[in-house]
Amino acid sequence: KHVFKKGKATFALSFTILILSWLARFSILLIILWSMGIDFKPFQMYLQQWIVYITMMFIPTPGASGGAEASFYLIFDGEIPKKLLTLIVSIWRFFTYYFMLFTAIILVQLFSVGLNSTSKIDSI
Repeated sequence: KHVFKKGKATFALSFTILILSWLARFSILLIILWSMGIDFKPFQMYLQQWIVYITMMFIPTPGASGGAEASFYLIFDGEIPKKLLTLIVSIWRFFTYYFMLFTAIILVQLFSVGLNSTSKIDSI
């Protein structure tokens, strides 16, 4: 009720950012395929990635490690040339998961250094 009465603009903005986030995440594979000169159908690639992400929800390891790569490999086996599939899986997984983790680690370290240098508790 509260969102419907007072939060329509916030909800619309939040939902738009969510949609753009998923489109950006799904576009990573399209950029990889395009840069390697591989022919593809964009809508089909988006749909197949959606299936990969759905299967990742059922993999009980943190971040679906191992299972994400396996499901990607199985789903895209006929679409991407076999000799490039392993490389593309690795690049795709790096930019859709590990790159964000590494970026978060760096940002946490940068912000924690800034907080620690101005902390009054440390000077006591």
